[in-house]
Amino acid sequence: MRFPDKFLFAFVTLACSLGAESRKNVLFISIDDLRVELGCYGAEHIVSPNLDRLAESGLLFENAFCQEAVCTPSRAVVFTGKRPDSLGVIHLRDNFRELNPGIQTLPQALQARGYRTQSLGKTLSPSDPVSWTEPGMRDPNPRNLCSAARKYANPDTVNAVQAEYDAAVEAGLTGIKFERAARGPVMEIADVEDDGYFDGRLASASIEALRRLKESDDPFFLAVGFTKPHLPFSAPKRYWDIYEGRDLPTLTNDFHPMKAPWYALGRSAEFHGYDGAPSGTAPMDMAMAYRRAYYACISYVDAQVGRVLDALDALGLRDSTAVVLWSDHGYKLGEHDAWGKSTNVERDIRVPLILRFPGVRGAVGRSPALVELVDLYATVAEWVGAEAPHEMEGLSLLPLLEDPGRPWKKAVFSQYPRSVGEDELERHGWDLMGYTIRTDRYRLTRWESVSVPGRVEGLELYDHRVDPFENLNVARDANKRSTVLELSEMLDRGWRAAVPSL
Repeated sequence: MRFPDKFLFAFVTLACSLGAESRKNVLFISIDDLRVELGCYGAEHIVSPNLDRLAESGLLFENAFCQEAVCTPSRAVVFTGKRPDSLGVIHLRDNFRELNPGIQTLPQALQARGYRTQSLGKTLSPSDPVSWTEPGMRDPNPRNLCSAARKYANPDTVNAVQAEYDAAVEAGLTGIKFERAARGPVMEIADVEDDGYFDGRLASASIEALRRLKESDDPFFLAVGFTKPHLPFSAPKRYWDIYEGRDLPTLTNDFHPMKAPWYALGRSAEFHGYDGAPSGTAPMDMAMAYRRAYYACISYVDAQVGRVLDALDALGLRDSTAVVLWSDHGYKLGEHDAWGKSTNVERDIRVPLILRFPGVRGAVGRSPALVELVDLYATVAEWVGAEAPHEMEGLSLLPLLEDPGRPWKKAVFSQYPRSVGEDELERHGWDLMGYTIRTDRYRLTRWESVSVPGRVEGLELYDHRVDPFENLNVARDANKRSTVLELSEMLDRGWRAAVPSL
């Protein structure tokens, strides 16, 4: 029987549509320096409607943790499924590809399954060309401005930062001194449209990428890396206006954790390197101004994420595309008299994590399970049917997507190095490695000597049942000796001994 052409056309169109819907695409969204302070995490003072609606349609993880609270190691963990010590990526300047030339990243594993892979914005650092089949984003720079100047929008600020950069070049500065010579102010309010800053332009580029990738016969992995609320705290004025007159929580623990080693909180070197930042403790009015600026950046990046999610829906890609939204680490806003990340405290290690996987039964709601960013590689690979090219040091979260309340890991593991003489960036080395383990009740951090193997220089223990903000180190309390011993043994056994029986 021969069908009329119009019926044949309709059949082919339907078949193509069904084929597109059967593809398993991945939209992999990272947000730099985003702490767990969103509406969907119970922060009523934060305006984050788009992240909140993503959480309502997916699975929000209440207890997700990064493996090291600084950009480069954390992102290397996510994209390789390996932990910092296994990769040798500890320092901000460590290059995971130079240290592990043969390792296959998550996008590479998906390429083997026929995926188109593309990175826009700040995703995997340093850049790794073999991970991507599609070109990234070229942000126009007609004035040939330095990277620091391009983080601002007010012309006077842009010109001042560029002048500082030019002076540093003229003076022949190098290394960290050169990097810190042109930082600009901590915060900026500019009466500009969203694309006046990079993240607005990034959202537009991401929408265009989705349109183009939809037309391909191949599934896609699109990684989008937003930069806010990373310093400087700069956002269009309309997002600052949201918090004008709004009641914001005040700092209640702006002091070093009692009985904790002095080196536990580091030096907040990144924050103090920006123009106008105080050299010591920020006065309360200044601290609140910086917190309001950070919140404005949250609302700004929330709006950009919303634009991308709206485009995903408008293009008919929602039912075929998994959305993975994560932050590389948290951030301190004056807690413990410190600013930024780069520690082992809860504020820095705990991160937002929201997964929306179409077609997975039960994958909506909240999960209290202890999970880690190192789990994301295995999760995405299993969902798309990609073979893991090396041993995964994380665990696929698909069982939790199907049953968010099921028994899961006994503990999660993170670490951070510390140089006691000068900051780690200046020295590119460290004297101590702080290994930390988090259970459902406790955090134990053990500071180990690098030069004398087996020597413990310091211990921290925080009981989250009575001290959720980690204000009092009880590691030396007599009634906690058995707890310290038990957690130390768990730390020694490592992550493999903490995974559940599946």
